[in-house]
Amino acid sequence: MRQQYKYLPLLSMLFLTIMFADAVLEYKPIQLQFGSIMASSFVFPFWFLITDIIAEIYGTKIARRVLWSGFTCQLLFSIICYGLIKLNSPSSFQHQASFDLILGHLPRITFSNLISVLISGYINIYLLTKWKALLNGKHFWLRSIGSSIVGEIIYSTLAVFLIAYHIYPTEEILFMVLWSCCLKALYTIIFASPLNFIAFLLRKYESVDEPSIKPTKKY
Repeated sequence: MRQQYKYLPLLSMLFLTIMFADAVLEYKPIQLQFGSIMASSFVFPFWFLITDIIAEIYGTKIARRVLWSGFTCQLLFSIICYGLIKLNSPSSFQHQASFDLILGHLPRITFSNLISVLISGYINIYLLTKWKALLNGKHFWLRSIGSSIVGEIIYSTLAVFLIAYHIYPTEEILFMVLWSCCLKALYTIIFASPLNFIAFLLRKYESVDEPSIKPTKKY
């Protein structure tokens, strides 16, 4: 009988929520003391943390399945929103420009995520599970920090350049990439201990039977 997981649906929904929030907030700049940064940078680090939890507790196959399912849902969300906002509105409707500004960019965001999210997500999952084997399943908090920061650097570099290159000058884009990477790394370090505690609780309450991570002896 296939094992039923209690908390995987909730984690998957949180995973999807972060993807939708990232898409909607992608073009909202936030002014900092030395420049601006995209609002999505304050949200998307949690995507890597949730991915780490799913990969650590439920395995690589399920993590990749959630990754592809999340992207499929975002693609459908993008198509629905873009298609409906382009339909004719009554002449009395005065807010079409607002819908175009917030939701009209979703196809571009989805295309950018196809590249940046899938590449960074796969690398993050691979490193987390690879280091799990090397460290005999220990030090999840350290593996999560390392794999997430690598994934976040890749994501920030690809996503910011793909999305903002036609809007902001190159110098400002480089600033966005730098501060986006720093902010995401800070998030990852701050939430490493709570994430480790959540992983401990999930192992206990989900009763996950982890496969052997030690190399098989050859005779």
